Amino acid sequence: MDNVNKKHWASFIGKNVTTYMPKFLKFKTFGTFGETKFKGTWHWPAFFVPEFWLFYRKMYMLAAVYVAVAMWAGAVFNLIGMIISGMAANYWYYRHARSEIRSLVSDHNSKPDLAEVPLETYLAERGGTNSFWVTFAFIVFVMLLTGLFNPEIITDSYQITTYHV
Repeated sequence: MDNVNKKHWASFIGKNVTTYMPKFLKFKTFGTFGETKFKGTWHWPAFFVPEFWLFYRKMYMLAAVYVAVAMWAGAVFNLIGMIISGMAANYWYYRHARSEIRSLVSDHNSKPDLAEVPLETYLAERGGTNSFWVTFAFIVFVMLLTGLFNPEIITDSYQITTYHV
């Protein structure tokens, strides 16, 4: 599929390969350069917690953009963003994984120091998921929600009171 070996997909995606591959097959390539065609699919985790799912699947730049826009635009964007994320998450992950796999295979083949590492191991280490950033993002989210990052709270707690006699 897309000039990417099925073993490479399985190594990169990890344990949920059987969930993702049928959805990825819907994004058939066409044309000389292997462009993909978007087709709406549904992804519940990406709908309910889009920013956490993006971090979990190592799409850090998209996660950062999503969080920044959500903070700037507020609740209306969040609802719209959740719907868009639910519909496009599988496609985003497909494009991300395909690009990463191609790049990692090329790196593995061109760098002599990687020759001793099996390609599937290299892909599995670079792909898969990342629980650390999900946990970090959740802690930051809770801190923002509870107001721990609110500058007014910080300045109010250190305000000097002047007493007049």
